[in-house]
Amino acid sequence: MSCASMTVPLEFVPVLGCKLRDVHKGKQRACGQTDLRVARRGWTPPTDNVFSEARGLVELKVGTDKFTEAQLHLELVSVSLASLFKQGVALLATDCLTRWGVWSFDRNNTISGVWYLDSRAAIEDFKKKMGRRT
Repeated sequence: MSCASMTVPLEFVPVLGCKLRDVHKGKQRACGQTDLRVARRGWTPPTDNVFSEARGLVELKVGTDKFTEAQLHLELVSVSLASLFKQGVALLATDCLTRWGVWSFDRNNTISGVWYLDSRAAIEDFKKKMGRRT
């Protein structure tokens, strides 16, 4: 079996309180946080950048909080700037009950997202998109 065909075991790691990189455009600036990072199992960041080997993020919303597409786009751009996987990262947004969305880069600098009714379909898409490398 070739190394390219072997899958890397991944794990979810809580990153509450860890800031994502600020995203700037002109004089405007956006910053934020996320809930979970997906990275290689057992990996410990060698620097203060806990997102340097992130393959994906998970954004959880409970209660009456709503997702905004702008927030999800900014989080994806922010982690792509911090991760060595660049635009090969993906984001899963969910309320863990009825809404499951996956955001990723379709092609260079173009983000798209899809909302799913079925959690299994969303998780499969999320895993597939984290497996892409750009």
